[in-house]
Amino acid sequence: MSFGEIFYKVVFHYSQFYFVTIATILGGGVLGLPTTLSRSGFGPFLISIFISYFVQVLLIFSFTDVLQKAYYRRIEKLKESEQEDVLIHIDTQETPTYGSHYDLVANRVIFLSCLSIIMFNQCLSIEIFIHFLLLLSTFDLLLIIIGETAHFWDSTVNHKSTLYSKCCLIFGIILNYFVSILFLSIHSTVSSESSLMIEICRITTEKNFFLKNFHDEKSFIPTMIVYVLFILIDLLTFSWIYISYKDIYHLKRKSLATVFFRSLVFTKFKQSERSLMVNLSLKRLLTICLFVISNMITTLPVLTMKIFNISLNIYQRIFLIYFTTLPWLDCITFLFYHETRFIKINFFSKKITSNDNYNRQHRIGRRLSSHRQIYDAETVKRCLPNLYSLGELLLPYFLPYLFTLVIIFQIIIALVGYALAGSQGFAVLFHVPYIKVIPGFCWILAFVVLLFHSFIQSIISVLTFFKCILFTITIIITLVIGSKIRNPVTDDYHAIGDSILMCTITLNGFLNIMPMMFAKVKQTREEIIGFNVSIFLGLTTCVILNILWCWSVLEIVPQQSVCLPNNFNESSRMAYNLFPESQDEGQCIYSPSLEKSAKNGEIATIPLSIILENRNSTYQYVSILIKIFIFISITASFIAYGSVLYHTIKGFVDSYWNVTFEIEAKSRGLLKYLTIQRAVRWAFSLIAFAIVFAVAFSNPKGFKILLEGVSNLLVSIEIGVFISIMICRVSSPTFNSYIIPFQLPNWFRYCQNIIPIFFIFIFIFDIYFIIQHHG
Repeated sequence: MSFGEIFYKVVFHYSQFYFVTIATILGGGVLGLPTTLSRSGFGPFLISIFISYFVQVLLIFSFTDVLQKAYYRRIEKLKESEQEDVLIHIDTQETPTYGSHYDLVANRVIFLSCLSIIMFNQCLSIEIFIHFLLLLSTFDLLLIIIGETAHFWDSTVNHKSTLYSKCCLIFGIILNYFVSILFLSIHSTVSSESSLMIEICRITTEKNFFLKNFHDEKSFIPTMIVYVLFILIDLLTFSWIYISYKDIYHLKRKSLATVFFRSLVFTKFKQSERSLMVNLSLKRLLTICLFVISNMITTLPVLTMKIFNISLNIYQRIFLIYFTTLPWLDCITFLFYHETRFIKINFFSKKITSNDNYNRQHRIGRRLSSHRQIYDAETVKRCLPNLYSLGELLLPYFLPYLFTLVIIFQIIIALVGYALAGSQGFAVLFHVPYIKVIPGFCWILAFVVLLFHSFIQSIISVLTFFKCILFTITIIITLVIGSKIRNPVTDDYHAIGDSILMCTITLNGFLNIMPMMFAKVKQTREEIIGFNVSIFLGLTTCVILNILWCWSVLEIVPQQSVCLPNNFNESSRMAYNLFPESQDEGQCIYSPSLEKSAKNGEIATIPLSIILENRNSTYQYVSILIKIFIFISITASFIAYGSVLYHTIKGFVDSYWNVTFEIEAKSRGLLKYLTIQRAVRWAFSLIAFAIVFAVAFSNPKGFKILLEGVSNLLVSIEIGVFISIMICRVSSPTFNSYIIPFQLPNWFRYCQNIIPIFFIFIFIFDIYFIIQHHG
C-alpha cells in the first residue's frame, strides 16, 4: 500500500472515529465542567479529571475486547444455526505470537510515570504538557529495544506491533503538531515573564535569612530534573544500542545474543528467515539512533538556558518551542521499514491449507474474508454488535432488557441536556427567548439523524473539525484576556465530589457510540489498533482542551457572585432579560458567575459572554466567536447521541424482525425505502425524540441537576454493573478460545477490576450527593 493510500485511509477512515469521539465528549465538558468549579476550584478538578481519564483508558481497551469477542460469538452462532463448516478457531500451536504485550506495558509505564510527575509536583505548569510527548518518545526508545528482546524470546518478530504501525505514527505526528501549535500560540502571546514556562500556579518559597524575607522566588528545579532525566535516558539508550548491535552482529554466546540465538535455533524458522530477522533488528537499532540524537540536540540547549538563565526574544522563543517537536519527525523513518508496509489481504476460500509463516500471521483477516464470501453483506452486518445485541448475548436472565432501558434513558437525558444547552446558545447568539428555540432545535436535528443516518459519521466529523478549530482559537483568546483579568481562584478539596461526578459523565460519552463506530472497522489487527488509537487520541485531546478551557473560564468568570446595584447598565439588563428566571428579586442583581450559572441551570459560556461584552467593547467579537462555537459544538454532540439512540433502536427492532433482507432487496422505487421494518424503526425513534422534546420544553431550568445527578446514576449502573458483567463474561474460557485480531494480555484482567470498583463508588457517592444537595 502506497503512502498516498495510507494517508487517504487515515484522513477519511480513522479520522471519523477520532472526531466522533471528540464530538461525544467535548460537548459535555464545555457545558457542565466550568460551572462545577464554582465551589471546588481548579486543583480538585485536575485530580478528578486525571483519575477519570485513567479509568476511561482502561475502558477503551476492555470494551473493544468485548466488541470483538461478541462479533465472533455471533458469527459462530450463525455457523451453528446454518450448519456451515466455517473455521473460526485457529490452532494456537501453528499461530505465532500476535503482537507483543510489552508495548502495552510501555504505554502504562509512561502514563504512570508522567502522571506521578504531575501529581507530586507542587505546581502544575503547562510546560509539562508541551514536553510530555518528548518524554513519551524518549521512554519509547528504551522500551522499543526491550520489545525487540521480547519478540525474539516469543520466537517471532512482530511485524505489526503498535509502535511500528503506520497509522499510529501518522496519528501521533498529527496530534503532536496540533498540540504543539496550540501551546506555541499560548507561549508567544501569554508568556512574558518566562520564555520557557507558563505556570498555572507559582512555586513560591519564603526564606528567612538575616531577618529578611524574600517572596515570590520561582523554583525551576523540577523542570531541570526532567531535562537531566532526558539526557540520562538518552545516554543509557546509546549504551544499550551499542551493546545490542555488537552482540547481535557477532552472535556471541554471551549477554543478549544468547537469548536471540536460542530463540531462533529452537523454532521452525528457515535459515534465510533467521538471517532476515537479525538484519531487520540491526536496521531498527541503527534507526533508533536518530531519535536519540534529535532528543539530545533539543534538550541540551534548553538545559543550558535554564542553568545560565538566558532570556530570549519572541522570535527565538517561537523557534525553540517549535524545535522541541522535531524529534517526532524521525518517526517517519519507520514508514520505510518492510515490517510496516500494509499488505493487501486477499479474499480466500473457505478451506486454507497454507503453512507459510507469513500467511499464518494474517490468518484472522483471511477467516473474516471467508465469512464475507459465504454470507451476504446484510447477514454479516447483522452479526455486528450493537448495544442491544451485546446485552442479549452477554447478560443473563432479564438483565438485557434492563440494560437496554438504562441505555435509552441515559441517551434521552443527554439529548435533553444538549437540547437545553443548544437552545440557550442559539438564543444568546440571536437575542431571542430560548424557550421558543427548543422545538426547532430538537426536531430539525432529529430528522437530520433519521434521514442521513447512513453517512452521519462524516457529518459529525466535519462539524467537529470546525468545532476544534473554533475551540482552539477561543481558548487562546480567552487565555490572553484572562491573563489581564486574573480572577482569584479558591480551591476547596471538600467539594471535590462535584468535580468527580462531572468529570465522570463528561469523559464517558464515547462508550455508547463505540459499537456504531465498530461496525465500520474490518476485523484485522491494523484496523483494531487504529480504532483503539483513534478513540484514545480523541479522549486525550478532549482532556487537554477541557483543562485549558476550564482554566481560561476561571481566569475571566468569578466563582462566586456579588450584589450589583439596581441601576446596572442597560446592556447587562438586556442580557439578563433573555433569562428572566435567572434574576433575583429585591434591590440588587447578582453579578454573572459560575455559581449563578450552576443555580440557574445555564451553560458556562453565558456568563463568559456577558462579562466580555460589558468589560470592553473590543471583546464583542470574542463573545460572538464563543457563541458560534458553542452552537456548533452542541449541534454535533446532539447528532452524535441521536445516532446512538437510532442505532440502539434499530438493533432492538431488527432482533425481533422475521422478514428477511432478501425480500426487501427485491422492492423497487420508493418501496425499497418505505418498508414496514424501517417504518417501525422511525416510529420508535420519533417517540424517543418526542420524549426528549417534551422533557426539554417542560423543565428548562433543570439542566445541571438532570445532567449531573441522573446521568451519573445511569452511567454508573451501566458500566459498574452491566459492562462489568460483559467484561467478566468475555474473560471466561468459552470466549477466550477465540483468537481475535487484538488480544489483551493476561495481566490486564487485574486492571479491569478497577472499572467496576470506580463506578460503584461513583454510584454510591452520587446518591449521597443528590440527597445532600437536592434532598
